[in-house]
Amino acid sequence: MSTANMARWAKTHNIPLRPRGGSSHSQVLRAIDQASRAPSILRPALGGQGASERLSRFAAASDYPSLGAAASGLGLNTFTLVAQINRIERELGGPLLVRAERGRPMTLTPLGKKVLKAIRKMQDNTMP
Repeated sequence: MSTANMARWAKTHNIPLRPRGGSSHSQVLRAIDQASRAPSILRPALGGQGASERLSRFAAASDYPSLGAAASGLGLNTFTLVAQINRIERELGGPLLVRAERGRPMTLTPLGKKVLKAIRKMQDNTMP
């Protein structure tokens, strides 16, 4: 059977396909299942590989006075953490943090507080 025929067959039978070069089929199904059980505010950010890790990093970073300090404390490159938080902000449709400035630590926006509460709730529900 050709690849095109397999894709048509899968579409006919509602079998999700992974994108070329994407994660395995089981990972895609787990991500879909996790997104369906997550609080509705988080669902737009749970698409794609590494989504739950990005949300966990945002939650951990919110305890630090700046993103630089958070990246250092989490063992990440600052650019990586900033890029991941920017992606979450784009997916959720608004800023989550008021970035730190001289003498003023970063703070959560009202949306950021709701998202953090939802992440912690989701993490509590997945802990044994």
